[in-house]
Amino acid sequence: MELTVKRMKQLKNLMIRARANAFDSLAATLGALQALQLRSDTCENTSALIPRCSVVEVIVSSYNRMEKVDAALLRMSDGTYGICVECGAEIGEGRLLIQPWAEHCIICQEHREVAMLGQLTQEFKAIAGKPMEAAWRV
Repeated sequence: MELTVKRMKQLKNLMIRARANAFDSLAATLGALQALQLRSDTCENTSALIPRCSVVEVIVSSYNRMEKVDAALLRMSDGTYGICVECGAEIGEGRLLIQPWAEHCIICQEHREVAMLGQLTQEFKAIAGKPMEAAWRV
């Protein structure tokens, strides 16, 4: 099933809005970071660690979203949008409506998530039996 021109425009507009939102979030977070003037020595203070981690998470998440949207817009312009980058299958229209920057079909995405979960499980098992101090050094 090929996406219609109207649907492609709709998806492109969704991505442009998502990128703008991610950019705004990134800009606001960086502004807040400057206002708080977080320094490297704030990690010693547990109360400062939580906001700092939250700030870093927002920055990374916003940047990653912008990268994914940019890549999807590039695929749209080169005619490969909606095609799984891993297996070459068509990405379902419903999936694209929910996540227009999706680069994997649902089957490949599920395989990736299962593999990631397996890796995290192995890492957890590797540190689970160690004393807490040793676990943090892994």
